[in-house]
Amino acid sequence: MKKIILLVTILILLGCEKNTTPDTTSPTVTITNPQNGSIVFEYVTINCVATDNEEVSYVELWIDGVSTNIIDESEPYSLIWNTTIYEDGSYHTITIRAYDSSDNITDSEPISLYINNSVAYPNPINIISINYTLSEMTITWNKSIDNDFALYSLLISDSEIGNQNSIAEISSINDTVYILNEFDPTTPKWYWISVTDTLGYSKIGNYYYVLDNNPTQVELYPVNFDNNSFYFSWSQNNDEDFQSYTLYESNFPDMSNYIEITTIEDFSDTCFVLSGINNSEIKYYQIIVEDYFELESTSNIQEGNSYITFTKTFGGSLKDIANSVQQTLDGGYIIAGYTESFGNGEEDFWLFKTDSQGNEEWNQTFGGNDTDVCLSMQQTTDGGYIMIGYTWSFGYDESDIWLLKADSQGNEEWNQTFGGYSQNIGYSVQQTFDSGFILTGRHRIEGHSYEDLWVIKTDSQGNELWNQSYSGNQGGSCGYSIKQTLDGGYIILGKDQSYPLYKIWLIKTDSQGYIQWDQLFGDSWHDYGYSIQETNDSGFIIAGVLDSDFWCAKTDFQGNIEWNFSDGGGEANSIQQVNDLGYIAVGYQYNDISMKKFDSQGIVEWEQSFNTNSDDWSGCSVQQTSDNGYIVSGCTEALGNGEEDFIIIKTDINGNTTSFRD
Repeated sequence: MKKIILLVTILILLGCEKNTTPDTTSPTVTITNPQNGSIVFEYVTINCVATDNEEVSYVELWIDGVSTNIIDESEPYSLIWNTTIYEDGSYHTITIRAYDSSDNITDSEPISLYINNSVAYPNPINIISINYTLSEMTITWNKSIDNDFALYSLLISDSEIGNQNSIAEISSINDTVYILNEFDPTTPKWYWISVTDTLGYSKIGNYYYVLDNNPTQVELYPVNFDNNSFYFSWSQNNDEDFQSYTLYESNFPDMSNYIEITTIEDFSDTCFVLSGINNSEIKYYQIIVEDYFELESTSNIQEGNSYITFTKTFGGSLKDIANSVQQTLDGGYIIAGYTESFGNGEEDFWLFKTDSQGNEEWNQTFGGNDTDVCLSMQQTTDGGYIMIGYTWSFGYDESDIWLLKADSQGNEEWNQTFGGYSQNIGYSVQQTFDSGFILTGRHRIEGHSYEDLWVIKTDSQGNELWNQSYSGNQGGSCGYSIKQTLDGGYIILGKDQSYPLYKIWLIKTDSQGYIQWDQLFGDSWHDYGYSIQETNDSGFIIAGVLDSDFWCAKTDFQGNIEWNFSDGGGEANSIQQVNDLGYIAVGYQYNDISMKKFDSQGIVEWEQSFNTNSDDWSGCSVQQTSDNGYIVSGCTEALGNGEEDFIIIKTDINGNTTSFRD
């Protein structure tokens, strides 16, 4: 029985046993994407198709024959390859290995891919603006347009190419504003925004440069002087970081060695009054604006001038010429010339007195029914005035030299005529040490066809004491200026003619008019000497016209030229040595009154030209005033009432004056 049971069991077991032949068939695998030779970047999806007679267990990515351990176990098969860990610009061989359940494997046909991650960087972001107040700086930039945005970084550097340090990181794509509370806009800074994507790629935009501008400059307006005070005003600074205005003063036009006058911290307060200013001062002023960050800007420089200056004209409807001007003992001015507008005849002597501001105090005319012209005048030691010129109304024949003395109010005290045959003209007069007068001009001796230079010495009443005639080259001579010298003699300047040419004639005489020496200068058709003065070194300063040019010269005590100055066109009509031992000259050039200041060596220190774009301006006389400014007389056709009018110009020490007005 037992044997039967064992046999049945064996048969059952043999009947249940299957066929167990091994599986040796490998799977198939093909890469479908990307294509061979493609350019890839960042994360690349590699797709493939894999099949097997039984079952594909998984597929695996291999790069350059090395497993990446990247697998996919289910269809459709996709493998993600991170190219960013490989060198940019490199080629790589890609294969997919398929595994079945019997551990059979198959590699796909390889493909070659090129990594170019330069196209994968984020789009750069630029800063739009950086604005700041006293307490905070606001930085604003554009929003990133990248889908894989991860981070904004705010970078800063001390130079365009220096190290960039991150001062803030912002992870929200919509957050494009950042506020700094600690900053210094007075030192140069460069700012950038760096944007980073989820793969760690970063891109930096353009820099934004920040350096606080200096405060907006203000304009300092012309300084006014009144009642011993300078009045200042300037334009308003409206900068948000305004801190203060500071007014500075200097004795020099370049503002060197300046001192602080006042500081004003209210931006709307743009006026200031500086009192205690003396007359005849010139100062220079400038406003410095400072902001909250201690940056500064400087205004223009304005001169503060407390000199009395003016330009005045006097006259009527006809011709009125001011030939001579002098500051008087009371600080006012006396002007002498001639007028066609007023008086008795065709032309009369005109004596005109003003106060220190150039306002008329009185005037007097002198003359007859004919022509009477005053050419020179001087205040005398008694406070009166001595005038010289010529008269056709009085005298012997034709025109005679007319010497007229007036008191301090312009009332005539006496007059004298000198002449004889033909025309006689007196050009210059000076009171002498003995209270008499020395005068020069020209006269013609009967029977002569030419004039002689004539010098007459009188007593204090104008009575002739002696006279001398000086004949040149029998072409006509004339004396235009005469001064008594320290040795008691006389120096005379004029002209000598040898037709058709002229020479400037300089004559030195003794106390009786006898020539000690003489000099001639020039040799052209227009050479005249109009003004002379003895200088502090016993030499002489001369003004005139040489070869039709404005001409000045300095000579030694023998009349030898030490230096001379010539400037194109015009005439130098008057010259004087001034307190600094330089010289001031006036005349005309190109129809303008021309005024030149020389140093002691004849170098021009400054020059001024006065005009109103009209013809027939002439400067006839100049004198330094007690405040070291200057007074000039002449004539103008453009201003005033008539054909030509008196003009007097009061300037400061640099020849500056006020605007022309009647």
